[in-house]
Amino acid sequence: MTRQDSLHLLCMKKNVFSILLLAIMVIIACNKNELTPPVSPGGDTPPDPFANKYEGTYYGIYEETNNGVGDTGVFEKDTSYAFTLKIGDATNQDITIRGLEDIGSLVVDKHGNFAFEDFNRTIEGNFKGDSLFLHTKKLSGTYTYPQYFVIQKLDFGGVKQE
Repeated sequence: MTRQDSLHLLCMKKNVFSILLLAIMVIIACNKNELTPPVSPGGDTPPDPFANKYEGTYYGIYEETNNGVGDTGVFEKDTSYAFTLKIGDATNQDITIRGLEDIGSLVVDKHGNFAFEDFNRTIEGNFKGDSLFLHTKKLSGTYTYPQYFVIQKLDFGGVKQE
C-alpha cells in the first residue's frame, strides 16, 4: 500500500467517524420522549393549583331522627332519603353549601373539617377523600309554642359526583 493510499484511507475513516457522530447527535436531539409535552396523572391538563378541591356536587343519604312531645303525646319519627348537596367555592379553601338552605362562607381547616350553626344547633362537617359527611355532634332541641318540642339528630354522607 502506498503512502497516498494510506492517507486516502485515513481521510475516509475520519469522514465515516464524523458522519457517525453527526447521526448520533441527530438521534439524541430527536428523541421522542423529550419532544412530548408533559401530561399530568389526572388527565390531559394539569390541575389548577388555585381551584377549591372541595367544590362539586355530593350525592348521598340524608338521615333525620326526631323525638318529641306534641298535641298527641310523645312521638318519634325517623326518615332517610337520597339527597344532593352542592359545595361552592367561597375563596381560598372556604366553601358554601347549597341544599334546602344556603349556607354562606365556611372555613375548612387543613384536615377537611368545618362547622356551622343552623336552627340553634351545631352541624359539623368533614371531607374525606371524595366524600362529605355532615352530622350533629349531639342532640339538640327546638320548641315551637304551642305545638311541640323536638330533639333532632341529622346526618348526611355523600360522594362527589364527576
